[in-house]
Amino acid sequence: MAHSYEHTTQKGHGKAFAIGIGLNITFVAVEIFYGLIANSSALLADAGHNASDVLSLVFFCLVSNLACLTGLYGGQFRQDAQFLSEQPH
Repeated sequence: MAHSYEHTTQKGHGKAFAIGIGLNITFVAVEIFYGLIANSSALLADAGHNASDVLSLVFFCLVSNLACLTGLYGGQFRQDAQFLSEQPH
């Protein structure tokens, strides 16, 4: 039984990630501010954890945009993905 898949690229998700990054940065700033005022290592540790989340979102946005620019979403990548999806499991 042959399967046909239409692979489309997700464009326009940059706005959602920008909002997520902005909200997380705001949350990190608030946690650092109140962590310092309350002398709370728990709030400061959580701020550090959320800062790593922000970095991962920024990294994903950069890599995603780079992949779109270099054509990784099309061409050979698409052919390989189609080949792998047609293999018997």
